[in-house]
Amino acid sequence: MKPDSASHNQDPAYLRGLREAAGISQAALAARLGISRRMVQYYEAEEGTDGHRAAPYLYQYAVESLIGSGG
Repeated sequence: MKPDSASHNQDPAYLRGLREAAGISQAALAARLGISRRMVQYYEAEEGTDGHRAAPYLYQYAVESLIGSGG
């Protein structure tokens, strides 16, 4: 998979769906990426809530890469 920031999708439902498709928890994903579980929660929180943070493309690409490699 080659990075392409034109495909950046910050939608929390999309990011959550990627993780769920891999069958891994937020904590497991955070550990695999070397970030805090809280950051995963921020990226997956619904937009417009206090807990939401826009995910950078690098996060999306990392998650897609992990999923593509079998989680």
